[in-house]
Amino acid sequence: MRNLLTQRGWHDADATVTGCDQRAVASMRGRPSRLLAKPRSYYVVSFRYEAGGRIYNSDFTAYRPFKEGDSLAILFDPADPQRNSRNDPQGDQKTAILLTGLCLATALLFILFRSVQR
Repeated sequence: MRNLLTQRGWHDADATVTGCDQRAVASMRGRPSRLLAKPRSYYVVSFRYEAGGRIYNSDFTAYRPFKEGDSLAILFDPADPQRNSRNDPQGDQKTAILLTGLCLATALLFILFRSVQR
């Protein structure tokens, strides 16, 4: 895995799925949605991995089921091994938000510039 987290020094690890629980998506105000023919669901996937000689347990939300025993490639923060790329991708989220903001600002400036020239 090569991404922003590996550039920040996060380490690779192989994780193993230890459970997968299906949960129903709650509709707003407890009413079923007329747009959905059937209730939608998501999965809470539990997994474990080894980092620095210790075993860590964690979980994440998925929109497809995983089987117990499946392998996952994750990244973990060596300074705080409980933080991992499946449940704590803060670096990627912050970068995406920053880039989106820069693109929107650039587009707005371009539109303003074009309207002033007309």
